[in-house]
Amino acid sequence: DHSRPFYARVGFGEVHRTYDRFAPGNPDGVRIPDFLEDTPGARMDFAMFQGAIECLDQSVGQILDALETSGQKDNTLVVFVTDHGIAFPGAKATLYDPGLRTALLMRWPDGFKSGQVIDEMISNVDVLPSVLEAVGVSVPGDVQGKSFWPLLKGEDYTPRDWIFAGKNTTWDDIKR
Repeated sequence: DHSRPFYARVGFGEVHRTYDRFAPGNPDGVRIPDFLEDTPGARMDFAMFQGAIECLDQSVGQILDALETSGQKDNTLVVFVTDHGIAFPGAKATLYDPGLRTALLMRWPDGFKSGQVIDEMISNVDVLPSVLEAVGVSVPGDVQGKSFWPLLKGEDYTPRDWIFAGKNTTWDDIKR
């Protein structure tokens, strides 16, 4: 029923280790982040990571193609977000910038102007209130986060001065 709203949450495991289940990219074509030493091993690891990203891109492409085929592309808000930084030393599971820096891509042809690059600090807790505001649902008072919907619409927006982050103990740490 194309007249009714829908919600779909799709999780992906492609960019979680191990990467050896994917065809690697070209080790000479990767960029090693400044916080890591550029070694042949690092280049191969990033090439395998690149292969995983290419597989993820294909999976996301299948979803976008389905929206196109079903006629839902223009009136569907697509949010692609990651929950942590890249899985490399000094990044994932750390409170350093590479561990906190995540992807947030949004597309809604009927909702906001495409091609925007937002430099303001946004936290994952900001996604829910932004989506609720975008679809015209009141944001409950106990929802954490700050809607960045006005930012996407080109309206007045007061950016964050800071973002709080914390690292919890994992189950593996507790078992030891």
